[in-house]
Amino acid sequence: MKIEQQNIEQSVDRRSTYIDFFDPLRGIAIVGVFIFHALDFLARNYAQLPWDGWFRTLPTPRWLVLVFPGTLGWAGVALFFVISGFCIHLSFSRSRQPSFTNFYLRRFFRIYPPYLFALLLFAFIIPRHDLAFGPFSAWTQLGLHLALINNIDIHSIYRVNNSFWSIAIEAQLYVLYPALLLLASKLSWRKSLAVLAVLEVFLRLIAPALYLNATQQAEVPTWLEFSPLTYWYSWSIGAWLADAYLLKKPLPFAKSSLWLWAALAIGTYLVKPLYPLSFLFFAVLVTAWIAKRLNGEPSQWQLPSFCTAYLSRVGVLSYSIYLLHQPLMDQLVMLMIKLRPSLFADPVPKFLVALSAWFFIVPLSALLYRYCELPSIRLGKIVIEKLGTAKAQ
Repeated sequence: MKIEQQNIEQSVDRRSTYIDFFDPLRGIAIVGVFIFHALDFLARNYAQLPWDGWFRTLPTPRWLVLVFPGTLGWAGVALFFVISGFCIHLSFSRSRQPSFTNFYLRRFFRIYPPYLFALLLFAFIIPRHDLAFGPFSAWTQLGLHLALINNIDIHSIYRVNNSFWSIAIEAQLYVLYPALLLLASKLSWRKSLAVLAVLEVFLRLIAPALYLNATQQAEVPTWLEFSPLTYWYSWSIGAWLADAYLLKKPLPFAKSSLWLWAALAIGTYLVKPLYPLSFLFFAVLVTAWIAKRLNGEPSQWQLPSFCTAYLSRVGVLSYSIYLLHQPLMDQLVMLMIKLRPSLFADPVPKFLVALSAWFFIVPLSALLYRYCELPSIRLGKIVIEKLGTAKAQ
């Protein structure tokens, strides 16, 4: 482990630690998630194509198939997880004296203050739902959110902000990060990721095996569906990629076919017993795309330069947008329905209003980024520097 760390320190100066295409990727991810949530207003539960037995079927009315790509917007979370794993390991490994204390302080000040602001905002000031529509009391549910373990209870997940489930899981993956490094030091990254892949596939497929049939809706236990172990491989492949990148080793998935992984990701999305694997395959697809770009291969999927520039700006704000977008989108649609109920009896106007929420959510997110995210990050750096100075004395 020490030898690998020395190799990383020697190579880090020769390789850029800023990946310029990550911001546009984050922009694509947050736009996809935003559209996915807006689709709920277009038709009842249309954010996902309906099931007909073991397979997804065309929606009613049929013209809704035109927005099918938006139903895959949830895959933006898989993209966020891969980039998070990459950046977390990149940042930790490039430190001259890696410290888990500093690591957790940086993570705390990076994610928690903006999260706390959004939590209190949507729990008390402009709540979407009252707390405690479930087995836990309101204060218990609030405590679960404050402790970032709201993913253990299905009612807690969907009471304040539906998007908070992934933040809780990611925070728990940070807790598992030392275990990942220990496993990699004992078995190697390739063998460790093979173990995690088997674990994630098992956890994802045990739910269909035990809780699904061809005609009924899934009733997967929350502790299983939203366990960090169910996402551990999908997050850790980003860290594996970062490690290989820093050490100038062959990049995982760099030589694999993007079309193959895309076919597996979309194909499993369309088959009910295999649907839980779709998230994992989207994570591998993103990892393969990033690996090819890091190897200097041109992107097979090019966007116009003005789109890339805009997505880069949005990508910088993506965490704040993620925290704010869904409750504010819901509030805007509900407000318009109250003002003009006859106009919004049809779902299409509601969907258009939900999409238009983007134009005020982005500026609000920019304010949250400037006055909460950035000051919090700076405060974290100050705390870490002072702790380092105190230890040196």
